[in-house]
Amino acid sequence: MSGGVYPRGAASVWLVNLFFGEGVAPTGFLLESLAVKLQEQDWLVEVLTGQVGYNAAQTGVRQRFSGKVVHLGNRLISAAGFGGRLFSWLALYASVAWFAFTHPLPSHIVIMTTPPYLHLLFVVRNLLTWRKAELILWNQDTYPEVLPSVGLVRANSIIYRLLVRLDRWATARIDKTIVLDQAMRDVLANHGARHIRVIPNWELDLPKPAELSNQELAACVATAKETARCLILYTGNYGWGHDLNSACEYLRRHSEQKSLFFLFVGGGEKWPQLLELHRQLPSAAVAVFPYQPKADLPALINHADLGLVAMEQSCLGLMSPSKIHGYLLQGKPLLYLGQPGSNVDDAITGYQCGFRVDEKDYPAFEQLLDGLAGGRIALDKLAANAKRAAVDRYVEKVGAAEVAAYIQGDVG
Repeated sequence: MSGGVYPRGAASVWLVNLFFGEGVAPTGFLLESLAVKLQEQDWLVEVLTGQVGYNAAQTGVRQRFSGKVVHLGNRLISAAGFGGRLFSWLALYASVAWFAFTHPLPSHIVIMTTPPYLHLLFVVRNLLTWRKAELILWNQDTYPEVLPSVGLVRANSIIYRLLVRLDRWATARIDKTIVLDQAMRDVLANHGARHIRVIPNWELDLPKPAELSNQELAACVATAKETARCLILYTGNYGWGHDLNSACEYLRRHSEQKSLFFLFVGGGEKWPQLLELHRQLPSAAVAVFPYQPKADLPALINHADLGLVAMEQSCLGLMSPSKIHGYLLQGKPLLYLGQPGSNVDDAITGYQCGFRVDEKDYPAFEQLLDGLAGGRIALDKLAANAKRAAVDRYVEKVGAAEVAAYIQGDVG
């Protein structure tokens, strides 16, 4: 399909993102979900993606898309760490620009935000051709606001002000925009985005394995289930935008309690803080494990009683925790440390499937946990609501179909 002219009137699309496929990176899985759905609907689908991995050893899931995947960038670059992430972004920018300006455009282009500002390249490309593509921005992380929110640049710096102008110039020329919650919608509207649709992310309903493949983790879970009233699980990334200080403070103040067991499984920039906490509190009801194979996550989540999610106030509308979808799919209520208006709060308030506490309100968090530890809070109804939320809103067949319909012209 690449290198030639698309048939006039054909429904053709480029899907653009650094990651692609069912790995640990949520954007890669989401993009493949959409690719499969559009291919089922007879679209000419071509994926432009990077050659880097994101915890690729933990993927363990087949690739389902049978269409053309163009790997761009530099296969020698890893996306791990700040330096690796930056160089992988730069390599992809250069490669995508070369591809975009040397190939005829399809009828539609869907651009995700890993890395940010990819949509700028296609806006410029559209300006230089008579046969334009419809541009759809699928916003996962909101730039440039996320940069000062995590301390990478100063909000009053010249660089930041330049990035704001570039983004608003490009975003105002995007035809359609997909965001993940109402807070993100408000930010993108301020950027000048048009035809904004809120469509939350989703999870794939994988078969649940009989047992965990990691025997050490399986033994830890078994011990926790035997000794604790409630197993609280945190999975995935712990880095920029996440605040688990209240959970850590509770473990420090209640290091001898055994009713609540905290299990952290994942990685990220702040993960060493959790490892250090575990080292300092060897007798506390807490365990820390690295990323596990994606195929094992349903079984792991199934053992939990609550799924812990955290997001800093400064990142409201700028990012969207993806771990909630796996929790909901297994019928696990959410324990959310964060602000109202996010996708997590949307699920909790819309389906009554969990608890929300401001991430800085430690007394309220402690009171909630004391109620759980004392058996004064029942979880059965919340668990049923969590499963209902997943089936109604947060599974692949619902989310991918809604994105595909929006791309095809549903702008209501």
